[in-house]
Amino acid sequence: NAKEKEKGAGRRNEGHKSGVKYSDPLEAELNKFRERAKREESNKKLDDIAVRTYSSMWVGFESLALRPSSEGTIKYDNIPWLPKLTLTCSSGETWRTLGCEDFNTYEEKKKAVRRETIRWHPDKFMSKFGKAIAKQDWGRVEEGVKDVTRRIGGFRERLEKEAQQNQNANKHNDG
Repeated sequence: NAKEKEKGAGRRNEGHKSGVKYSDPLEAELNKFRERAKREESNKKLDDIAVRTYSSMWVGFESLALRPSSEGTIKYDNIPWLPKLTLTCSSGETWRTLGCEDFNTYEEKKKAVRRETIRWHPDKFMSKFGKAIAKQDWGRVEEGVKDVTRRIGGFRERLEKEAQQNQNANKHNDG
């Protein structure tokens, strides 16, 4: 009997990282949920900072990189890459990556995708900033731009699906 009680007590506290022992399994689950909510809120704040930083750094990067005196001085780490946020959704990255939200209108999302598509188009990016990029970082920057372009392509695909769903819904409502 004593061994069974010990086993039961161990199971109630199993997997809890904080070291606090709970007598009620429901209380333990509730506290795990609270901890997860705190982490997610913290990640949301970090994501907000990343998006704001990206936007402001981009303005500074453009003005610096386009100066004639910047030729060959921009390194890979100086480029404000599209942020990789900690919070994602079932279909991939959240729209927050592009500076808007899931609840924004189709047109607002389309505008954000278009802005980033133009900004990160490999040919346009390299023709606009290529002279400023340090020679030793050229290949790495090209790969980084291609990676960002692929990520933006994922948003474009989601936008196309959303447009198709809107068309289907309109057809259904009209018929």
